[in-house]
Amino acid sequence: MASYESVGSGAISLENLLKALKCTQELRASVSSLFEKLSDGLKVSAGVVGTSASEAPQAAGDPEKEKNYLADFRESLSAINSDVEQLEKVANAMSIPQSPLTLGYLGFMTTDPFVDRLSLSQQVIQTYKWASKAQSQVYNALTALHSSMPKRSQQGLLSTKRLRRPVSIYTVPPQNVDPIIQQFLRYSPDLKVTYSRPFGSPLVLEVTCGRTMKAIVVLRGIAVEWTLVKAYHEDFNTENGKGFDLWSSSRYLVFRKITQHAKAVALHYGVQVSPGDFPLRPFLVWLNSYKSLFSTPCNKCGKILHDYIPPTWHEMRAAGVDAYHEHCRP
Repeated sequence: MASYESVGSGAISLENLLKALKCTQELRASVSSLFEKLSDGLKVSAGVVGTSASEAPQAAGDPEKEKNYLADFRESLSAINSDVEQLEKVANAMSIPQSPLTLGYLGFMTTDPFVDRLSLSQQVIQTYKWASKAQSQVYNALTALHSSMPKRSQQGLLSTKRLRRPVSIYTVPPQNVDPIIQQFLRYSPDLKVTYSRPFGSPLVLEVTCGRTMKAIVVLRGIAVEWTLVKAYHEDFNTENGKGFDLWSSSRYLVFRKITQHAKAVALHYGVQVSPGDFPLRPFLVWLNSYKSLFSTPCNKCGKILHDYIPPTWHEMRAAGVDAYHEHCRP
């Protein structure tokens, strides 16, 4: 017989209902066991049903069997009493809802003649338990978030500083982007860049890095929105030749890796340091460093090729650019 020390209090829950059902089953089992023992005891004591005429007086007059029978009877009554107490304890812990429970469309589940063959009720119970758990976790996360939010104070040194309003690099008008590109190209004569607007307002740059590779750079304002790198002999034209193909990657693994690095570098330079410093300038300088991709050795191992792949990771330094293989990068 199971014991329930902590039943809980409050509204009716699935756990309390399961405990009440289990207690009811145990009570029914104890009562059934008692009636079986009573039935067996009457047969033996009467000596009429289930015993012969010669065995009846001997069975009825045995004091040891009568003593064991009474002990079993007391034990069964004690078990029934304990089960009744447990059932009352679980029932008292469940409060009656004030308003009637409306099941909505779930009430029609009981009218299905094949409800025992379907697992819909079990799925509904599991969904309800999952939703309740998710709601509890969201509430706990929201409480922790509100408790850990920094409280801004109007006092101190930070409040005395005048905050500088940053210039958004995403809202630069198109007529102001072209002069910025032209001014940068004056100081970078070795970088070949052509630009157009085939998609309307966004500016598309086609950058040629020596005779090594080409890159497509799509700008939103003066921020790098998308970039794609291919080999020098590959093109970015669509199948009909009427526009740019911005989604088809290169056929070569080397330039696919450089495309991944270029996207990471574009995110790195996406935050401007000052209103006059734009992320496009260092990004194009970094991109132009790949013009010597197949002739620059790795800065760590000193080799040009590793697994037939040159150093594809370039890091901008004050003294220049450091090239690394994938497994050599710091």
